[in-house]
Amino acid sequence: MIYYPIIVCVVLSDWFVKQALTAHLLGARGMRLQFLPGLFDIVYVENTGAAFGILQGKRAFLILFMALLLSALIVYIFLNRKSSPPAVLTGLSLVAGGGLGNLLDRIRLGYVVDYLEFQPFSFPVFNLADISVCAGCGLLLLYFVLTELRARGKKTIDGPAE
Repeated sequence: MIYYPIIVCVVLSDWFVKQALTAHLLGARGMRLQFLPGLFDIVYVENTGAAFGILQGKRAFLILFMALLLSALIVYIFLNRKSSPPAVLTGLSLVAGGGLGNLLDRIRLGYVVDYLEFQPFSFPVFNLADISVCAGCGLLLLYFVLTELRARGKKTIDGPAE
């Protein structure tokens, strides 16, 4: 079963990058390292909210909500490890790993460390855990869209589905 190692790898990778950036490169809020000037910077941000900065200062709620959601995902993966499609379980593992990485920050520090900033798009600063959550959601979306398209294709070719 590869799904729990995926979660662990995401959490450890996220933690390692955050530790390396905060300890050796940035160290202070608002510090900026120009990576590709005008396009992409590494910047240290302490996010006390959720995605896109919503729910600022709602730490207890975010911790409780994420702990419950992550528990449900991990139990679902375990209970359905043999019956769910691998793409679904992999997507959920990526979401759980990213969510757990950010949850650990929130518990340990009181905020989530974000550091990736794409400037031309005015996109919020994000981190590796956020990328994992988005990749997992993208994989799930792709799986369900392709499954639906395949089901619709069978209806038109083979007649109505039974």
